[in-house]
Amino acid sequence: ARFGGDPDRLALLGHSAGAFVAIKAAISPGDDLGTRSSIRAAVGVSGLYDVDHFVNAVPGGRRFLAPLLGSAGSSAEIPTELRLTNSPELLKFDGQLLLLLAEHELPLLAGDAVELWKSPRRRQCVLRQVPEADHVSIMEESVTHRVVAEFIWSACKVTTKQRPPNGPGSPTN
Repeated sequence: ARFGGDPDRLALLGHSAGAFVAIKAAISPGDDLGTRSSIRAAVGVSGLYDVDHFVNAVPGGRRFLAPLLGSAGSSAEIPTELRLTNSPELLKFDGQLLLLLAEHELPLLAGDAVELWKSPRRRQCVLRQVPEADHVSIMEESVTHRVVAEFIWSACKVTTKQRPPNGPGSPTN
């Protein structure tokens, strides 16, 4: 509120590893950002949503993530907190999820996004592909900016009057 926003209409966005963090923070019950009911939307852009896939698909992935995994770093079991695909928390999340995927995405990340989108526990989840983008350029694409802005405005019930006049998705852009 002190920065001019409405603390009852939060939206989170993350790219790559940050996509996991944004979705995880949104579906987790209560945190430093507020209660779950304050978070209306989360956007994951070219994200990894199941650390288990990374650990098993990337050579040296388990060793790379050992500091994060702790004792699980040497075992076959990855903590459920690092797997969003069939997380029970997904079912409880009342907000909306947008998963953006680059047309030329890394296969591991594309598979993760589709798997999360298909998850029987997901609710109100949209999967969109950004044409001609790759894992990095997706953040620079005007279509990404427009789709994200429109999604967040809709999920957070931002009226046309409340939107910036020259922002992404506005009649002048």
